[in-house]
Amino acid sequence: MWVRICIGLILLFVIGCGSSSEEQNVKAVKEVALIANTPVPVVKEVKTTPTQVVIVPTKAPISASTAVTKTEVTPSPTPAAQPTMSSVSMTKSDETDSKQAAQSLFKGCEATAVVEQKPKSDLPEKEQIAGLSEIASTYFSGTNNTGLPRLKIPPDVRKSRRGGIVVNIEFNGDEYPTLLEKKAGLDCIMRDGYEVLYASGYEISEVTMTAILKTIVFLKRAVEAPIVVWKTRIKQDAASNVDWSKKNEIDFNDIWDTVTMHPSWKKELKASNTNK
Repeated sequence: MWVRICIGLILLFVIGCGSSSEEQNVKAVKEVALIANTPVPVVKEVKTTPTQVVIVPTKAPISASTAVTKTEVTPSPTPAAQPTMSSVSMTKSDETDSKQAAQSLFKGCEATAVVEQKPKSDLPEKEQIAGLSEIASTYFSGTNNTGLPRLKIPPDVRKSRRGGIVVNIEFNGDEYPTLLEKKAGLDCIMRDGYEVLYASGYEISEVTMTAILKTIVFLKRAVEAPIVVWKTRIKQDAASNVDWSKKNEIDFNDIWDTVTMHPSWKKELKASNTNK
């Protein structure tokens, strides 16, 4: 009996140990499975290659140097600007003194150097037109004595249907207190302007010059406005008969034609000549 009881206890002990080891084995297997199923972040090795920036220097276009022959032109003289009148009221004697001081700014045409007369040009007509335009633009460059551009519009230089080249110039004259001074100032500018153009040797058929100055005009009321006051012209045949070496002694009013003149200018100049 005791033998049976002992054998039964031994079997129970053996069975209990076996089940415990199996549970441990199952636990171990489950833990391995969990570890195997856990996602592992993959780290990729990135190789960076330094980028090289190649800077190619730009080359400035090289233009072939061309020899250009230019006519030496001296721009028309610009007198000193007129003094502005103060807004403070003045007595009649002060006003008279101020006007006399302003009038003394104009000293008449100064003697200018004689421009060398060049021989007849053999250049093509197109190049002569460009050359005359440059001469006119240079002579009439700068401003008048009130700060306005000397040239009102660019010179109109073109081929004439009758042959030769026509030059038309429209410019702002210098402002002075009296009409006689304004007219004398225009005489100086036009005289040297005609000379420098006809001295070029280009095939000019005629040159016209139109002067613009402030003048009283009557619309609904009397207002002062810049308008055409005088237009002159010298044709080739008249220019060829001028002794330009004596230009400072010549009265060019006997040489150029007056194409048009403002009526108020005509009236005042006529009265002035009558009173002489």
